[in-house]
Amino acid sequence: MALTANVSDKSSMFSVKNIIELKDCFGTIIYTSKEGKSKEKDYKKAYHEAIRNAYATMGDLEYKYQPKNEIDVKEENLKTEVTLPIKKVIPVEIIPEVKEVAQKDEVISKNNKIPSSTVETLYAQEKSNGFQLVNTIPAIIFQVLKTKVKDVFIIKDKNGIMYKSDHIWVAEYYENGKLVVKNYNLKF
Repeated sequence: MALTANVSDKSSMFSVKNIIELKDCFGTIIYTSKEGKSKEKDYKKAYHEAIRNAYATMGDLEYKYQPKNEIDVKEENLKTEVTLPIKKVIPVEIIPEVKEVAQKDEVISKNNKIPSSTVETLYAQEKSNGFQLVNTIPAIIFQVLKTKVKDVFIIKDKNGIMYKSDHIWVAEYYENGKLVVKNYNLKF
């Protein structure tokens, strides 16, 4: 249902000549304009003028799309007319992103779920490339590295990430081949 416009250059030494051809999606030439000419000395200006002159000859274009299989096409699609320049708007369905967040702290594997009772609070101490997260003892629980994505960090020395979901920070990493998902309150 789309047309493609091609400009054919038929220039000679002293004049610039262009023809505009409209092709369908199968490469078949549907329409050819008359030759647009220019004798301007500057090539760029002459080329543009020749295309404008060729386009001006396309006033008689009355193209209507006729599908080969009319059973699948509604009548309103048969009444559409093509005018130049051709612009086609394609509707796009936007699907909202769905995130699954573990409820409370959980250690998750394929076979078992073991929830823990409280959400631990960690305190962030800034480093050159991220933060070290310590608890109240103070013991270093994680070292996280900055990324270009807001509120997403890479957990150093673990195969995982830490990200913010609503007001809770979620740490996801693998430990002994099992996915561990824990929720934390972070204080920066």
